[in-house]
Amino acid sequence: MALIEDNLFGHIDKVQIAIDRLKAFEPPEGYYLAFSGGKDSQTIYHLAQMAGVKFDAHYSVTTVDPPELIRFIKKEYPDVEWEYHYWPDSPRYNHKSGKRRQITMWNLIADHTIPPTRQARYCCSQLKETGGREDWSSPEFDGPNPLGGRSSMDWQTYRQHQKNCKPRH
Repeated sequence: MALIEDNLFGHIDKVQIAIDRLKAFEPPEGYYLAFSGGKDSQTIYHLAQMAGVKFDAHYSVTTVDPPELIRFIKKEYPDVEWEYHYWPDSPRYNHKSGKRRQITMWNLIADHTIPPTRQARYCCSQLKETGGREDWSSPEFDGPNPLGGRSSMDWQTYRQHQKNCKPRH
């Protein structure tokens, strides 16, 4: 399979470039692929397979995705891991029993008293942008920096900053 671009410098095979980059930058533990079932996720999933790199695909359950999407992912991508979100520091944490309740879109709407909007986009930060690293919510977390270039800011500080800042949309 090839996606060829002709330009002034000749032919560029964009698929091969993507495969070469996946191989060149493969982390020892493999890639963490956040899989939504959309065309971008499917493309990177198949590129990773073509490259032969180690990766795990993860679908973050939001509780509001269309049933057709859920069925599609289960049928076409059965190896994708399903991640449910349980945040111990969430308002839904039961301190008496010590059990964490699942964070759902419905919990978030009730906690924030408004549905998410373009200006109040609180749901993605808890349901989609966590990257499957629930251990980042722990104050003891001292692993690799999930924020890339923001090396001076730890994850807890970043989460607090996200709660306080206004969306850029």
